Amino acid sequence: MYLDLDAEQLRSRLLRPLWQDAVDVWRDIDAIRNVPAARRLLDAGADPADLSVAMRAAALDAVFTALSRIDDDGRDPAASSDGGWRLVRTAPDGTPTGHGLGRLSEELLAQDPSGRAGVDLRR
Repeated sequence: MYLDLDAEQLRSRLLRPLWQDAVDVWRDIDAIRNVPAARRLLDAGADPADLSVAMRAAALDAVFTALSRIDDDGRDPAASSDGGWRLVRTAPDGTPTGHGLGRLSEELLAQDPSGRAGVDLRR
């Protein structure tokens, strides 16, 4: 897969929407109620704020882990002979430049609108 993104485009087109659509979506009580297990917990008296934080933390872990795998070029250290893959920048004509897009997981944390890089989800 080739993407023609500079650093700001990477943040605005990929990472910011991931934070909004995968992590912060769980701030919405209606979104939480759409998950049957979460709805049962709410109906049993769970604190909606606590459930929101738990779901946001789980979502952040999932997205962070996926981006970390991309950052690691998809290589399995146990299988050193296997190839890997990576996201690379392209020229305007679509030709790969060879410049990889890295630090995606770190950049994701910078998208936290609170400015706390997800730390508040671990309290």
